[in-house]
This record gives sequence, C-alpha cells and structure tokens, in this order.
Amino acid sequence: MASNYFIAVGGTGARCLEAVVYLTAIGLFTEPLHVLLVDPDTENGNGADVLALIANYHKIFLEHQPENPKYKWSLMKSPPKPSFFQTPVNKIGNSASQYPTAWNYLYDDGRKFKDFIQYETRPPVIKNFISLFYDRDDLEIELDEG
Repeated sequence: MASNYFIAVGGTGARCLEAVVYLTAIGLFTEPLHVLLVDPDTENGNGADVLALIANYHKIFLEHQPENPKYKWSLMKSPPKPSFFQTPVNKIGNSASQYPTAWNYLYDDGRKFKDFIQYETRPPVIKNFISLFYDRDDLEIELDEG
C-alpha cells in the first residue's frame, strides 16, 4: 500500500500542513498520509493550531460512516460512497492510535545543529547526503531559539 508523506518545517510549514489536512479532509488524498512537523516552538501559534486540527481530524476519521447509504427518494440510482475524512493521517496500523505529529526536542544551551541531527554518528553516505543541503557553517549554527 502506497502512502503520502509531508514534512513541515517551522511556522510556515505548519500553515502549509494545515492546508494539506483540509485537502485531505475533502478527499484529495486516498492513500494514508504521514505528516511530521519539525518546529522547536510547536506550542505557539501555527504549530499549536495545526496539531489541534490533526487531532480533531483523527477523531472524525474514527467515527463510523455508512458504507452503503440508501435514500428513499433520490435522483441518483445509488448514492456515492462517503469521501470526506476517509484518509488516515498518522494512523498506527489497525489501532485507533496515531503517531505523534510534532518532533520536539529539549533546549540545550550551546547545542549546535550538527549535534541535533547527530551528524558525527551518521555513516559516510548519510553525511554526504546532508552535505548536499548544508555546508560546514550551517552545521555549526547554535540552536538557541526557533
């Protein structure tokens, strides 16, 4: 089974994730959606809003919807299957549980980006991949604020 993945970074990423959740609710995605919000400030503003939205979406997703609705009077031969809230978001297998949406980490004074991503412990092929996106100066940035 295929899946869709979306990684949102920061407050702007949270706003984009919010739009993705609304599009998922109306049936744009049919395969399971896995999302991750990476933001050291998820309790504030956009992050908090999207986390609440995903939790509410999941509650609605778990509610029973009719599989073969029948109408006494209808212009259609058979009504369409429900399409709203049909895609699981961060759902864990067959359970009613959900994977965490946000990636939180503890603040440490003087912690650098390379420590946060555990750059030194990564195999050479992963270090090379990371080097495609970040130069040495980027890896040395201190993570003292969002």
